[in-house]
Amino acid sequence: MFDRSLGRQPGSDYLENFRRGLNSRKDAHLISEFLQKNFPEAAYELARSITPSQTNSIWWKFISGIKEEFPRVSVVAAKPGTPLVFHEPPGFSMVYYGEPFYLQLDAPFDGAAICLRSTKDYWFFQPLPHRVVATVQSGVQWLTRGDDDIGPAPLVVTDDRLSASFYILTGNDELMAALTEGADPAFPIKERRLDAFPTIIQRSRSPWSLHHAFFYFMPPLRRTQVD
Repeated sequence: MFDRSLGRQPGSDYLENFRRGLNSRKDAHLISEFLQKNFPEAAYELARSITPSQTNSIWWKFISGIKEEFPRVSVVAAKPGTPLVFHEPPGFSMVYYGEPFYLQLDAPFDGAAICLRSTKDYWFFQPLPHRVVATVQSGVQWLTRGDDDIGPAPLVVTDDRLSASFYILTGNDELMAALTEGADPAFPIKERRLDAFPTIIQRSRSPWSLHHAFFYFMPPLRRTQVD
């Protein structure tokens, strides 16, 4: 890692000083940039380990205080060779590694939507799958859509996550633009940025709504028939 991030191979004295936290600010900055670019989750976990944890963050308080009248998001898994149809909420609660699934949304009004994914204590912008912001119309529709923005397109999980929470936020185009400014789905959203979301939402002139879906990922070998 050192030769790739610093552009040189440090000696034993440098490594000993590094273990004691005595490296220069310049080197620390280069190593941090390298980790954020190549290993974003590791960089985020390191930052959390050396920064006081916000277990009661502004963002978490905000989403915890929102109660849905009824579920509007469904996770729909389609068996191979079977037609894809809408499901009554809450739909499927288990998804199998390597197999496609879709997000179904019953939008309360016309506008736009983004999807935030919470997994392993990280928050990401979830592509849908070809865009970060999706246009929505009032009523039931596929939130995960293809390049034509009409037909459904799947999401597929191939990593080792055990569960995930999806939070679908709807509003107008201006609100979505403010929330997604500088968004990069490959990197976790910084806590300071997340904690600014409630203020951005509440100060906007947009109607908005927040909807939640939680589900588990299962290994393919453990799959059973689901009717």
